[in-house]
Amino acid sequence: MDNQESQFVLDSVAAHGFLTATVIGRPLPNWMDALFEGHVSEIPENVIDGIKRWRDSIMAELKK
Repeated sequence: MDNQESQFVLDSVAAHGFLTATVIGRPLPNWMDALFEGHVSEIPENVIDGIKRWRDSIMAELKK
């Protein structure tokens, strides 16, 4: 995140807010597509994995 070279990602603060909204808001089955504006296939797999882990950690924190 926060990579000026990537045109399909939010900065880290906005991404955190988006991920939190996907956890506490209405179900958004295609949240990954929404986050990357439909360009998920262009995002490196390690970034996708990191985003999923980040969302999982937000979910775990909010369940405490």
